[in-house]
Amino acid sequence: MYKLIIADDEPLERKALALIAAQSGLPFTCIEAKNGREAVELALDQAADAALLDIKMPAVDGIQAAEKIRERLPDCLIVFLTAWSVFDYAQTAVRLGARDYIVKPAETDAVIGVLSRLVRELDSRTSSRRAADLQMNGMLELLEMDFFNALKYGGLSAEKIRCWLSLQHIRCESGFSFVFSAGNDFDLCGGAVLPQITGACRKNGYVPCCFEERAVDGTVLYHVLVFSEQPENAVPRIDLMQFSYKWSDFRCGEGMPFRSADRIASSLQQSLLAYLKTNAASPVLHYRNLPPAVPPLAGTWMTELESGIIHALSEADEQGALLLSAEYFDRLMLEYGDDAPAQRAVCMEMLLVVTRSIEYKYRIAPPVLPSSADTVDTAALRLIFQGYVHKTCTEVLTDRRNKYERIFNSIEEYLHIHFAEPISLETVAEFVGIDSDYCCKLFKKHTSISFVEYLSGLRLDAAAELLKNGKPVADAARNSGYQDPAYFSRAFKKKFGLPPKQFQLVHLNR
Repeated sequence: MYKLIIADDEPLERKALALIAAQSGLPFTCIEAKNGREAVELALDQAADAALLDIKMPAVDGIQAAEKIRERLPDCLIVFLTAWSVFDYAQTAVRLGARDYIVKPAETDAVIGVLSRLVRELDSRTSSRRAADLQMNGMLELLEMDFFNALKYGGLSAEKIRCWLSLQHIRCESGFSFVFSAGNDFDLCGGAVLPQITGACRKNGYVPCCFEERAVDGTVLYHVLVFSEQPENAVPRIDLMQFSYKWSDFRCGEGMPFRSADRIASSLQQSLLAYLKTNAASPVLHYRNLPPAVPPLAGTWMTELESGIIHALSEADEQGALLLSAEYFDRLMLEYGDDAPAQRAVCMEMLLVVTRSIEYKYRIAPPVLPSSADTVDTAALRLIFQGYVHKTCTEVLTDRRNKYERIFNSIEEYLHIHFAEPISLETVAEFVGIDSDYCCKLFKKHTSISFVEYLSGLRLDAAAELLKNGKPVADAARNSGYQDPAYFSRAFKKKFGLPPKQFQLVHLNR
């Protein structure tokens, strides 16, 4: 509802306007003011969206009230109430940006018309602000995810992490981490589970920071950093197991406590590894309770994910490729732990396999990779690959569009040469190496007509040129692909409005 000030020193006029507004069905909450001074006070106190101000009021008149309101509420829409004989303030009203005026005594239709225009303008402003807010929120989410990925993969210096902590008004560097999910129900995870978990953290005096991530299978993951001066005491106080009793799909992995900013990445990796080992029997696991020697996650996971990434890129599925590559980097990190050189070496191998496969298939140049894996960390390689994914999907889409264009150009060229021969859709499709059904769709897309209509048009246009040059009707029909003279005559007349012979006589006599 929008807040509307109605200021008039005449009670009957004021009440009448308020009644009209209330009965109009328009989204206004009316606030009445007996004079200009009261109008200013109420407008500022209520942050009014619009104001109907009688020009002639004692002490502070409508013009003066409008000036004071616009000083503090520049977006407040002003409408003046006046009589024709006394509206000598036109220039001042324009200067104040008055949206309209209402002549007293006010007529219902006129008042509703003015109020409707105010609603349209207010709605437009609200929509614009909402769109801007959504755009800004989207940008912030992207920046937040980029930061989190760099944090998770150890791509941030302790100094940068401390800077982020300062921006979040977090004064300590110690704490612990956990990652949880409750299936792929976003509303359940974000709307019910997350507030209860973060609430439990705050209740005990801890500061939670959450990062949302969506896995390849659609599961919504929440990575939570809990900051506390004494993280060892914080872990048992937040009973995460209780949430598995409430939600059957709840899974949670906990990492070891960290005492400094440069150990946050290790804790995040530990919590993710613990999460990946959870199941229905053990829905909540702490990293310290995992077996000392954790076996490899999957013997063929590298090959499977590489193949999946290549397929996604070939289909220009940018989102799919990014999700699969995120899983690849996560598993790489967990498989090789703190062995950074091994992580980099395997990562470089994956990049070469994927980029060379795409280069061979689409002639898309691979990204510029460092000559030595020792010169760049895994987080940087991940960012390089993200840029490559976007570039590749864009170029694959362009290539696909160009490919369709090239195919149709080949079809057109073939038909212009062979139109007089016995020819069919299947013949043309076989010539360019595509399915006949797809060939039919190409014609519809590029010409908006069928293959038969297109071929008939070519043949009849060619026959018309032959007739103009004096060729006998029978020869013109035969040389343009028609073996049945009667059918040719009917088709020709339908297209040109005259039988072939008359058409020829008309053009030869010109």
